[in-house]
Amino acid sequence: KTGLALNYNRWIGDSAIGTIAATQRLWGFGSLGLSYGIVQVPGLEYLVNETDTPEKFDVINSLLGITYALPLGKYFAVGIAGKSVNETIGPGKTYANYHNSAVLFDAGILARGILDYFNVSLTAQNYGISNTFKTPSNIKLGVALDVANSLVLVTDINIPADNKPNIHAGLELSLIKSLFLRVGYKTNTEKLGGLTGLAAGFGITFNPVAFDFAWIPQGTAFGDTYR
Repeated sequence: KTGLALNYNRWIGDSAIGTIAATQRLWGFGSLGLSYGIVQVPGLEYLVNETDTPEKFDVINSLLGITYALPLGKYFAVGIAGKSVNETIGPGKTYANYHNSAVLFDAGILARGILDYFNVSLTAQNYGISNTFKTPSNIKLGVALDVANSLVLVTDINIPADNKPNIHAGLELSLIKSLFLRVGYKTNTEKLGGLTGLAAGFGITFNPVAFDFAWIPQGTAFGDTYR
């Protein structure tokens, strides 16, 4: 079975995030996935001295990844991913031709079906090698609970290396077989004010195609973002 996912996210200011991912089942030997993502932040301004004319530059981050997942018996599955991450800043007199890169790895285990209504996963993310910055490693515990036939509760507990632990939680309500309403909240965003932390959206499925939309406010300073 082959899968293809496309994602576009209009983020803070004029920044944008785009990703494409493809998966292929390997005939009884697990599944293989390939992904590519890019984050572009154009037209940033930088001042060396207050009297200087502002200098503009762009920031472009990209990621190329490969993933392999394998079921272990009836209830478990494991996966591992490798990612090449690249950052380019420029052009500009100060930041001309600045480039940084890292190789990162993820690994995780999933338990599902042990109880009909309960799934749980544990993942180590972004562990790897970089000569110039500390990698944003994270430990994630995920839980999915089928509250009812049409209602699912999901929760992620994150323990990042460079920030405080935080929780992401959400509900998905299936109105009909192909229409889903979603609402979620994440902690550790209170300082941004407004409705930051809240998210809402919907999904529509027409096999084999699915469309998802999300509204994600980023506080009074940054406004709303859409995915």
